[in-house]
Amino acid sequence: VNTAITILRSRSHNEEVVERLQFYLEYQQDGEYQKVNAYGATPFWVEADTLSFQAINLPLTVTFKDEATFNLKASVPESFRIQNYDTKDTAETNIEPQDFSRDYKVGDKITLPFFNGVVTRSDQPLQAGKPFYIEFRNFDNVVNSYKSISVSPENNNSSVLKLALTGDNKAQIVDYLNGSVAVLSENMLKRKNLFATKTIRFIDSSLAVKSEELRLVED
Repeated sequence: VNTAITILRSRSHNEEVVERLQFYLEYQQDGEYQKVNAYGATPFWVEADTLSFQAINLPLTVTFKDEATFNLKASVPESFRIQNYDTKDTAETNIEPQDFSRDYKVGDKITLPFFNGVVTRSDQPLQAGKPFYIEFRNFDNVVNSYKSISVSPENNNSSVLKLALTGDNKAQIVDYLNGSVAVLSENMLKRKNLFATKTIRFIDSSLAVKSEELRLVED
């Protein structure tokens, strides 16, 4: 239990969760006074190409025209920062400033200087004509925002852990907590398998030595 608590609070664990869920990508929509978190309410999901660089802190507008077609729009400045979410490297890039706007089909692989990925339909209603916004964030900053996760035993000497997290989107919190538990389970299973594998290897090597000793005694 103590090991699980330590892992769940660790930065490396939360890095793995953010990376797997691609929570460095924010979904937003227009609220009454400002843009609000739209995670789980958009008619699409973005599968970011983690091997390519993405522009960070650059809002991209996604507007669906019908079930198969959407428009991608962005006001691209001359200079902006980019990040590769596989290596976590960041850099500054310069291109010709432009007001970008282009139509794509759902499932198309999009390769641009500021965005690389695929847009797929979600199970939410289409909401044709309504603009949604996506924006990549700095990976380290996103991981730091999840340091507030609370992990504690249900009571003294309990093997049941309680996880809690605060935020502005319930669906996103639920997915993060479930994702955190899934990553923990997989990693602990790998550790157990590794322990078993090393134990078997040690026993086999010990038996080989004893077998050789017995052979010498027999001789």
